Amino acid sequence: MFQEFDKLIRLVQRQTNVAERVPGVFLKALQSLEISMNSGFAKEKESKKKMNQANAKALTGVKKKIKTAQKEYEVQLKQYLEVLLLA
Repeated sequence: MFQEFDKLIRLVQRQTNVAERVPGVFLKALQSLEISMNSGFAKEKESKKKMNQANAKALTGVKKKIKTAQKEYEVQLKQYLEVLLLA
């Protein structure tokens, strides 16, 4: 999953480099990933302690990538959420 998320971010960055807008599907995926990760962490804090070190490190890495991507596309995410709330 981590590699696929990296590929997706690189594709979106290339698209924005050629002055195209960020796809709504990407913003929706980013938002749903954040919600899923937050709810998963809230429910299973104990399970992270039981994970082996490699899995816990990978999970933390994915969480950091999601947070970084959200900061990078913060303006577009706000616009996307406003459109959703108006609909």
